[in-house]
Amino acid sequence: MPGRCVLVPGDAVTDGVTFAEVVRREGVTVLNIVPSVFRRLLSAVIDNDLHLPDLRQVIFGGEAIDPDDIRRWWVSSTAPRATLHSMYGITE
Repeated sequence: MPGRCVLVPGDAVTDGVTFAEVVRREGVTVLNIVPSVFRRLLSAVIDNDLHLPDLRQVIFGGEAIDPDDIRRWWVSSTAPRATLHSMYGITE
């Protein structure tokens, strides 16, 4: 299957459950996200026991990632196959 770009609706950016539903429904494999939005997504998946089985890579940029969020992500087993990449500071 060829790759495609999934645009997340604006309201999903502020609602972690809706964001997770879009990621799961669309079978997102690579997620490019800023850490502040990731934190909302993370809280939603943990609080609602949601899983994102297709997710293979999460790429952070624009802000520094909080190491505690990374720890919470791994403990949650939300997307056990996913690798996390911090691109913050690459061009600054």
